[in-house]
Amino acid sequence: MIASHPGSGSLRYAYELGLPDLRTVSLKRYPYLVFYRDQPGHVDVWRVLHAKRDIPQWMQEPNSH
Repeated sequence: MIASHPGSGSLRYAYELGLPDLRTVSLKRYPYLVFYRDQPGHVDVWRVLHAKRDIPQWMQEPNSH
């Protein structure tokens, strides 16, 4: 779905984290969020995190977890 429609992801965390093109989609059958950026010719997946996590903290401090 992400590869076919990369612009369909939410920009919610993009604003919170100051990354204007970071998009998020949630997985329907599992409580996970996929964070990605649409790049020319490919989609760059940054992280897949459990939806119950403190997302802004995890994204800003990658080496502490």
